[in-house]
Amino acid sequence: MADPAAPNERPHTLLESALRYDRTPTAVILVLLPLVSWVWIVAMARDMYGPMTGASAWMATARWDAKYFLLIWAMWAVMMTGMMLPSALSRPV
Repeated sequence: MADPAAPNERPHTLLESALRYDRTPTAVILVLLPLVSWVWIVAMARDMYGPMTGASAWMATARWDAKYFLLIWAMWAVMMTGMMLPSALSRPV
């Protein structure tokens, strides 16, 4: 028969330690991060169907250098945060 106190003896993970305290800062970050990501996605999408002189202007290049690669990675990271984090947060614990 398993000892009911055994799970409490293991060290807490970083997430468990963070959730043990006030969850307000965590909740604010988890709401604001996707919201800011979606604002940026919408700004870029609106510019892509226009003159591409605004937020999406940097994408209209034929040259791939380190700066361009970093911008593409940042765009991907923002898109993934905006689209995947809300669904990951809605999963029941």
